[in-house]
Amino acid sequence: MRAALLLASALLAAPLVLPAPILDALPLADPAPSAEAASYTVKGVITDCGEFGCWTMYWTPSSLVVNTGDTVSFTNQIGEHYFEPDVGTGCAAPCSRSWTTPGNMTYRCGYHWTMSGVVRVLGPSAAIASPVSGGTLSGTATLSGTATWTGGISKVEVAVDAQSAWRTATLTGSGTTRGWSSPLDTVKLANGDHVLYLRVTGADGIVSLISRGFRASNPAFYDIEVRSFTSSTSGLNDPKITVVLYNDGNDETSPFTVRLEYQHKGTWRQFATYGEGIPGYAEKTRVLAWDGALRLYGTFPVRVRADTGGYVAETDEANNEAATTAFHVVPGPGVNTDEP
Repeated sequence: MRAALLLASALLAAPLVLPAPILDALPLADPAPSAEAASYTVKGVITDCGEFGCWTMYWTPSSLVVNTGDTVSFTNQIGEHYFEPDVGTGCAAPCSRSWTTPGNMTYRCGYHWTMSGVVRVLGPSAAIASPVSGGTLSGTATLSGTATWTGGISKVEVAVDAQSAWRTATLTGSGTTRGWSSPLDTVKLANGDHVLYLRVTGADGIVSLISRGFRASNPAFYDIEVRSFTSSTSGLNDPKITVVLYNDGNDETSPFTVRLEYQHKGTWRQFATYGEGIPGYAEKTRVLAWDGALRLYGTFPVRVRADTGGYVAETDEANNEAATTAFHVVPGPGVNTDEP
C-alpha cells in the first residue's frame, strides 16, 4: 500500500506546499577550467510521501558552480517540477538553461515552492596584489594584480568608489592569465575608506566585476569654496537663499561659521548665520529663508561669507565669498520702515 502511495505522489505535481524539505547543501566548488562549454544536470526529487502528502522535496544538487556558456538541464527524477528563477524566464522540467552573465542565479520549483537552489556562474577572475584587503595607500600608488579566464583576457579597467569613469589598466603577458597595473593618485581621494572596482573583460566578451576595500591616508589639507549662491522669491513668500559649499581638500574641516548678509543704505547687515563642517572632496547645500520680519521691500545685494572667523587653515582663502541679488517682499499691510 505504501509503495503505491509513493508512486502516486511522485507522479503528481501538486502545487500544495507542505513543511519545508531538508535540502542537500553541496559546497560551491569551482569547476575545472575549460575552454569548452560543459553540461550539468539538476534533478527534482520528491520523497517521504504518505497518505497526507510528500514531506521532502529538493533539487539535487541544490548548489552548482558553472562557467558562463555552460548548460544546466533541469529534470524530473521523481515527480514533476518547474524551474522558476528569481530573475528571468522559467520552464517546465525537463528543460535547460545557460547564462552569459556571471553571478549567483537563485531559483525555486514553481510547483513546490520550498524547493530552492542556486547556480553560481563564473566569469573572468582577478587577483588583486595591491591594495591588500583593507590596506592603506598613500601618495601615488600602483594598483596591480592578475586576471584569469579560460578564453584569455582582453581588458582590465579600474574605478574608485563608483562604477563609472573607468580607466583602462596596462596588461602584461599573454594566455589565460595576464598581469595588470594602473597608477592611482590617492591625494585626490578623501582620507578614509574607499572601494576599488575592477571590470575584467575576457577575449570572448564575458565581463566580471570584482571589488576590494582600502583606505587612503595623506597629510590633511582643506579648501572651502562657494560653489553656488542663488536666491528665489515666489509671490509674497520670503526669499529662499541657496548656498552650496564645497571642500576641495582631502580631509573633513573643523566646524566653521557661514554668514549671509544684505546691503542696505551702504551697509552690509547679517540676516542669517549657521555652522558647517564638510568632509573631504564633498559639498553641502543649505536653503535658508530671508525673514520677512526685516520689513524690507525691493531688490537688494546679498552675499555669503564662509569661515569668517578663519578657523580653517585653507590652501585658498580667495574663494570663500560670493554675491548675488535678492527680491524681498514684506507680507501683509504695513509701513516698510527700512525701505530705501
